[in-house]
Parts: sequence; C-alpha cells; structure tokens
Amino acid sequence: MRRTLTGLAALLLSAASAPADASDANTEPVRVSLANPVLMVKDLDASTRFYTEVLGYQVVGGGEITAQVSQRTVGANRNQRTRSVYLRSARLQQRDLPPSGLALIHIADEDLAQMDRGLNPDDAVQGEIMLSLVVEGLGEVLQRMKDRGYTILNDLQPSSSGRSMIASALDPNGIRLEMYEYVE
Repeated sequence: MRRTLTGLAALLLSAASAPADASDANTEPVRVSLANPVLMVKDLDASTRFYTEVLGYQVVGGGEITAQVSQRTVGANRNQRTRSVYLRSARLQQRDLPPSGLALIHIADEDLAQMDRGLNPDDAVQGEIMLSLVVEGLGEVLQRMKDRGYTILNDLQPSSSGRSMIASALDPNGIRLEMYEYVE
C-alpha cells in the first residue's frame, strides 16, 4: 500500500511539474478533485468517537461493506468483516469554507499489518498520509484532546506565515493531524 501511495504521489507530482509541449496542446487536461480521505483504522468505534466528539464531525452513513469489489478496493477479502463510517463536517465560517468529508474503514483482522512509527510519536513514517484540517475553535479542540489523553505533537503556536495558529497531534490510530485556525 505504501508503495502504491508513494508511486501515485510521484506520478501526480511529475505530471503537475512536467513542462507542456506542443504534443500536449490537443490533450484535454485531467481534472482531479479529492473526494474525501479514507482512513484505515484500528478501532472503528474509538475513531468515530474521536472525529465526532473531539473534532465535531457528524456521522452521515456507513455500515457493513459486503460487496466483494468494495472489500477488495480497501484491501480486504470476502472472509474479513469490513465496516465503514462516513463523516461530514459543518461549513466553516472562516473564509466560507465548505464542509469536508472523511471515511473511516475497519477490517476485522488481528493479523492485519499496522502502521508503525517506532517508539517516538514525533517520527514520520515513509508513505504516511497526514490530514491537514482547518479547525474553528482550535484551542478548545486541543483542550479536549489533552483531557482525553491524545498525543499532542506541537501545541498552539503561530504558523510560519503568521496568518494562522497551528498545532499538530495524533488521532487514535497514530495518524498525524495538522490543525490550523485562521487569524482574522
């Protein structure tokens, strides 16, 4: 999986940075938009609580994934119980940002490989995906995370541009979250 994500990222980056030449003049540009991140989670209930109770997402769907093609898409086989939860945020008032979506998927398999960042939660993992979230009320969200014992990597501080406040933390699965709030 990591090789696939890294390969896809390299392909997208090379396509975006490749110079246009005359042979591309008649080619329709590819249009891509991120539908929503899909997080493969260790514990669906704990992850759902984190994203709803701490970050304020709302559950908008989900359930058992039974179609074999869908199971194969997320890396499961027909013998592995696979469940999903689909989340949606509220529209953010800052900069009139639209709601964002997030999918959580759990494959019930104790032998399924888990992301391993080593002993130090600050260490990055090659091929890791980080979620960058705009959060209104970031100070309150960080306090909720601290109260519930989640790992805070960087407490609230000004971003390098000075246009936002930024913090980073880990979700219950060890997924790195970059969270920022615009300073108006």
